[in-house]
Amino acid sequence: MTTMIILLTMTMMMTMIPNAVTQTGQTGFFWHVTDLHYDPTYNSSGPDGVSCGQRQGGSGGPYGSYLCDSPWTLVRSSIQAMKEVRADVDFIIWTGDDTPHNANNLSKEGVTEIIRNITKEILLEFSNTTVFPVLGNHDWSPKSQIPPKDDPFYATIASIWKPWLTTTEANDTFSRSGFYCVPLNEKVLLVGLNTNLLYDSNQITASMPDPGNQLQWLDDTLTKAKDKALKVILISHVPPGQFEKHRTKHWFRPYYNQIFVELLRKHSPVLGSIHFGHHHTDSFRLFYDDKGKTIGSFFIAPSVTPWETTLPDVMGGAGNNPGVRLVEYLRSDGSVVNIRQFYLNLTKANEEPTSWTEAYNAKSFFGLDDMTPTSLKKLVDRMWTDDALFGKYYAINGLFFDPNEKWSEEYRVVHCCAIEELDYSNYTACVDRHSPSAASGGDPVHLPKTTTASRYNAAAAAAVATIVFGRRGQTTRRALFFGI
Repeated sequence: MTTMIILLTMTMMMTMIPNAVTQTGQTGFFWHVTDLHYDPTYNSSGPDGVSCGQRQGGSGGPYGSYLCDSPWTLVRSSIQAMKEVRADVDFIIWTGDDTPHNANNLSKEGVTEIIRNITKEILLEFSNTTVFPVLGNHDWSPKSQIPPKDDPFYATIASIWKPWLTTTEANDTFSRSGFYCVPLNEKVLLVGLNTNLLYDSNQITASMPDPGNQLQWLDDTLTKAKDKALKVILISHVPPGQFEKHRTKHWFRPYYNQIFVELLRKHSPVLGSIHFGHHHTDSFRLFYDDKGKTIGSFFIAPSVTPWETTLPDVMGGAGNNPGVRLVEYLRSDGSVVNIRQFYLNLTKANEEPTSWTEAYNAKSFFGLDDMTPTSLKKLVDRMWTDDALFGKYYAINGLFFDPNEKWSEEYRVVHCCAIEELDYSNYTACVDRHSPSAASGGDPVHLPKTTTASRYNAAAAAAVATIVFGRRGQTTRRALFFGI
């Protein structure tokens, strides 16, 4: 029944295409903005200096402070900068986290008001552009404790985003569980997920096999896209895998992570591109088939907020300069052609009038022929041994947060292993192999990669599927992993 409904819905959507814009040419552009984290309490002229949320003191100015989340001046500036750089984009993706990090002090009404105000600002600057938004883990009260379905708050946000969630199916699934699918054009769909349901800080979903039925819905949706020869752009807030600035921090619960990565692998031919936020940093990830061939990648966009994280044991600078991202993509399949990343030098902006400037053009900055997973794999292979190249990547990871910061070999190991290994056990093995402490004389050893058998253990994947989907029967479990 679920499969038939999805197939019928897709057929109806493709005849209407209400979100599509008039598109000419093979490539188009879209903006990616994420993690605005607007803090209404920000004050740059208090008696003890800057004050915001739970922090007091330090330096700052009208555009914010590295100790704080975004003032409204910065939120507006980021959206206006997008319009000034390129107004004629096909669409915008907005990947969540709109409230401050002390969002537990906000009621749901407070969260709603912030989302509504940012929505109005985007509509003001991009009145004729469709925006595809998703919720972040901070877009709830209390933060991260997001239920799997049927909370009235989902419907409240859906009503705010009604100008963009224009299909009945998208409005219904978002109002129920915070995820949706809409057509971009006759060849490409956009899928917005609620990966906050898979987040290890979400205690509500901790013991649920498939919160909100989202994983099965995703599998069904991507399967039907394949059957109809469609491609998919996938967006969400929290990504799978490891945080590249921390040796041991990941976001998904382990069983969710394995299932999600298996879904990416299974449906890689359908996935044109994948985009996340949450990290506040600028990075990318790779995934592989069962023979170790690189078959997919995804991009993590840096945040607008410059907030220095309070996460213990972060490696290197804890903050970043504000950023917004312009993506050139192929309209026929949603794949990324190039990325132009823009940023605001916060220190300079607080001292004098300063424009948002281009941090890099990805292809020229990294010397890439294209942005395919194969080229990105070659890039990270070079980063392992090319100090200057890794140094360039490390500088833009925080958008030049501290131009004078020195990185260590341990930093390189954690970053490169996080990029290459979405699986938690393989990431740990990668770090252990390449750690400077594992080599004599303090030099890192770049050992051969994990074998195919250990990298992708089909029996382990099936066991996880049994544990997570066992309550729903053998047929569903087999359909999810093996297309049966």
